[in-house]
Amino acid sequence: MDESKDQLEEIEDAINNAAGAAGDNQKLAELGQKANDYGEAIEANNREFSMEDRDDTADEAMSFIDTLFKNLGNLLLTVRDEVYINEYILMRFNSHDFDKSGFEANKFENNQVEYIIYGKELHGMNYFAALSEIFAVRFAINLAAGFMQPEARGFGPLTWAYALSFAFSRTTIDLADITSGEPIELFPGKTFPIMDYKDHLRLFLFAHPEGGKFDRLMAVIDSDTGEDLRERSTYVSAKSTSSINLWFLPQIIEMLNSTNVINGRVEGNTFFIEKEVNFSY
Repeated sequence: MDESKDQLEEIEDAINNAAGAAGDNQKLAELGQKANDYGEAIEANNREFSMEDRDDTADEAMSFIDTLFKNLGNLLLTVRDEVYINEYILMRFNSHDFDKSGFEANKFENNQVEYIIYGKELHGMNYFAALSEIFAVRFAINLAAGFMQPEARGFGPLTWAYALSFAFSRTTIDLADITSGEPIELFPGKTFPIMDYKDHLRLFLFAHPEGGKFDRLMAVIDSDTGEDLRERSTYVSAKSTSSINLWFLPQIIEMLNSTNVINGRVEGNTFFIEKEVNFSY
């Protein structure tokens, strides 16, 4: 447990002591103001996890997992739009670059996705927030894996203690791999699937559907382009055509089409459905 705590504290200390952090803080403060201008005030999204007590850490990590899956479940009805937006964020903006180090690695320009998720206005704290949630996810998974280890059966009433020890030890290894830019096994001992740092961010974008995420997205676009999005309108028009072969009288379809019951046209034994969508914002 001490090793896991020291690992996160070393990362936090390196972030806090980085030269040039003041300038990055100013940049983040300006983005925060832009986000406020675009909508609701920024709501902090991340959780802080206790590293002082093993049981508290386990409870907090499992509580986070419960919240995570609850939010994911609530998104099932609108998952398509959420997937599109989240993938746009991941493809269009920068996330932490593990090939860089020190101030360069932690400054806003290299942690835009993290800022959109968490909205922290201090240098490096959005990256640290992501690591904190990665710790919680990995700890919860590793705790479950700990109970399933053959060695756990030999501990009898102390199985919980063994599982906790396993979870802390394995999570320390996972964090070391993640912060080195390496992918890790989703479940210990299973070579597939694997997850890297960006896969975890994809998960957290779903876990934080609210809290000013879209305001921050607009603020970052504003900062990158120099354009006030409130003064720029967008209009999208799309047309699609699909076809089906008719297994009944084409004349019936033609009659329905002429009465505007359905929209489309008949050519031979094929019915073409045409749809036009217009959207502006």
